[in-house]
Amino acid sequence: MNSNESPAVVPSPAPDVPIRMGRVPLYLVMVVPLVLQIVGVVAIVGWLSARNGQQAVQEVAAQLRSESSSRIQQHLNSYLAAPLQVNQTNVAAVELGFLNLKDYPTTGKYFWRQMQTFNVGFISFGTPTGDFIGVERLNQGGFEINEKSAATNNVMTVFSTNQRGDRVRQKSISPTYSLFREAWYSDAVQAGRPIWSSIYAWDDRPNVLSISASYPLYDSNRKLLGVLSVDQILTQISTFLSDIRISQTSRTYIVERSGQIVATSLPHQPPFQLIKGRAQRLPATASQDPLIRESAQYLAQRFGTLDQIQETQQLDFQQNGERQFMQVVPWGDRKGLDWLIVVVVPESDFMAQISQNTRNTILACAIALALATLLAIPTSRWIARQILRLSKASEALADGELHHTVQARGITELVPLSNSFNRMAHQLRESFAALERTNEGLEEK
Repeated sequence: MNSNESPAVVPSPAPDVPIRMGRVPLYLVMVVPLVLQIVGVVAIVGWLSARNGQQAVQEVAAQLRSESSSRIQQHLNSYLAAPLQVNQTNVAAVELGFLNLKDYPTTGKYFWRQMQTFNVGFISFGTPTGDFIGVERLNQGGFEINEKSAATNNVMTVFSTNQRGDRVRQKSISPTYSLFREAWYSDAVQAGRPIWSSIYAWDDRPNVLSISASYPLYDSNRKLLGVLSVDQILTQISTFLSDIRISQTSRTYIVERSGQIVATSLPHQPPFQLIKGRAQRLPATASQDPLIRESAQYLAQRFGTLDQIQETQQLDFQQNGERQFMQVVPWGDRKGLDWLIVVVVPESDFMAQISQNTRNTILACAIALALATLLAIPTSRWIARQILRLSKASEALADGELHHTVQARGITELVPLSNSFNRMAHQLRESFAALERTNEGLEEK
């Protein structure tokens, strides 16, 4: 090798260069997880609130439907027991000789007094010859005596009464009235035993629907003497149903097994149509009210015929995308009535308040989130500034600037760290000072 050549220089390996990753400010590292946690809590609270609200709605709706159905059954038991009781009383009075049904003035006054005791619409008696005596309860609270006999020239005559039941004024005459056309008489004669008549419209007032507890009377030779009858007006049942306030848009109604309406909670919508002066009853599937109509259609689709419903059913169906709760309860008596009580409650009537409560809960959580975020940002920045001062002091120390000190306040973990840093800087200054003194001593020698 030539002595003049310089030896080859082997380059030292390059120091490892750290790979630079995306940098995130410390205060964001502290704030973002906190905000995400609060958002998660808000979402969970809102979901649980909505879910618990739906469960509560189902329980409350079921309870209200059951309570309402029970009240309706109790009312029907009471309201429709009175006619049977009146008939039993009158039959006993006839058999014991206390009541002579041929004495129309006395019979009319006797029926008038019964009307003071029993909440019924009409008490009457009709004979196979077409004679008739009865007392009617008026809507305004008074009573009228109706009679058709030889004394009234065989035409129906209506008399107003005073407070003692005496006839005081002849009000109207109906020459075309015939009891043979009305169900209270014809149904009882055909059955030959005490029954409930079919629901029928009055001959002289077709807008009145009633049902009659009819009791045919026979002599010892089984010859028909006449028919005792006590009517109940179905609009009074509708009035009772309208007084049961389940919810804002709920519906209650009663139907026969045929599907025809008996009464509804909408007394302003009669369950019949007047066609040529005669009342034509409507099935529930043809009701003017959408909720009654669609609930009846759902029952028809689900069960085929209403005869299939022999026990209480709690159901739900959809109307215009909204859930409807429904309960169907069979009701009847020993004289042949066989009806269904239907209660329909829209879920939206309850969910409106539940949804409002859920919205209030979410709003409160959102406010808490906003406040927590507003408080967390300055707090995290304050902590980050103190850590940043330690970081800058460390960089300065690495660059040989040993005079830097750090003051940390208010954070327990940072105070000892800053004190340790200051002691380390102090020790380094003393170490460098000692080295300088040693070097100076060596140079002097």
